[in-house]
Amino acid sequence: MTVILIHVTTGALQSPNPIFPLGILTPENDPSTELIDVVQLGERFDSSPLFREGINNSDFVFTNAYYLGGYIGMGLAQNEDMIDIPLTCISNDVRGFGIWQPVDDLRGQDGLYITIEVFAQDTQLMDEMAGYFDSLTPVAQIPLERAGVVVETFYVYEGRNLQVTQEELLMNHNT
Repeated sequence: MTVILIHVTTGALQSPNPIFPLGILTPENDPSTELIDVVQLGERFDSSPLFREGINNSDFVFTNAYYLGGYIGMGLAQNEDMIDIPLTCISNDVRGFGIWQPVDDLRGQDGLYITIEVFAQDTQLMDEMAGYFDSLTPVAQIPLERAGVVVETFYVYEGRNLQVTQEELLMNHNT
């Protein structure tokens, strides 16, 4: 268990690894890279002038996958300036976000869309997200590293004037 914990936090078994050259797992084949270092994420949010400008120009933050909301929320919570911004999920599976921060309450507002690389490369998903706003423009990329290698990248976009309701979202996904 100790070896696993050391690997998850430092990438000790990761190859390449400048500290422990005995790495056996490449980041692409290491499922532990899906665990997001929320401390590093918060530091990267805070240190990115583009991200800070984007969040200052937004009324709310959203993601497309409910599980990312937790990571993003914990990353934002590390900075007093970012902790009070509403966070929601725009998806066919919003889980608790449908109660905590309903999309209907955000209609007409500007949102900061934060997602990970696999979703940012999904052109169908990105077209869908862009269709919910008057405009959706890239803001920043936030890379996360472990053992000196980028293991995940968060993509950030500004959405202007949310035009969709929760009912419309559900209808789009049920057709």
